[in-house]
Amino acid sequence: MHRFNRGARHRSFLSHALHQGREWLGGVDHFFRSYGPARKQIAQIAAPALAASNPALATGVATAGQAADSYSQLRS
Repeated sequence: MHRFNRGARHRSFLSHALHQGREWLGGVDHFFRSYGPARKQIAQIAAPALAASNPALATGVATAGQAADSYSQLRS
């Protein structure tokens, strides 16, 4: 049976926005899976250097690095 080309599917604004959001989050997921371990290593190097001047920032950097690495291991 021959199927006719119906052309581009018409989407509502909300459907289009949700689709774009899913695509963007897929890219974010790929980024964290790919670069999570590297971000942890950078955080391990940067956190002690930042600790002398701003301990709260150093804690945040270390936590973000650990979270990125944990996410990449969880998704692997």
